[in-house]
Amino acid sequence: MILSYKDKTDVKKSVVHNTVNVCNAYLQAGTTNDTFLREHFEWSAKATHWGRFTFISCLGVIHKGNHTKSRELLKPYFPGASE
Repeated sequence: MILSYKDKTDVKKSVVHNTVNVCNAYLQAGTTNDTFLREHFEWSAKATHWGRFTFISCLGVIHKGNHTKSRELLKPYFPGASE
């Protein structure tokens, strides 16, 4: 069902885009199972502004509790990561 929503949304302006990412994060919270985000990375990466913030936050929720791996995974999104 989520995939049918994914195919019908305009990512840059869609509340549905954020909703799909947040629902996935709630379902996978703390499990480190980010398969959905990896398989649909191109779709999720099209988000801008708050949508991008939400996408990165969802990644953090999924990896909650796994401090070493989550820091490594989120490092590219931290300020100064290019240094």
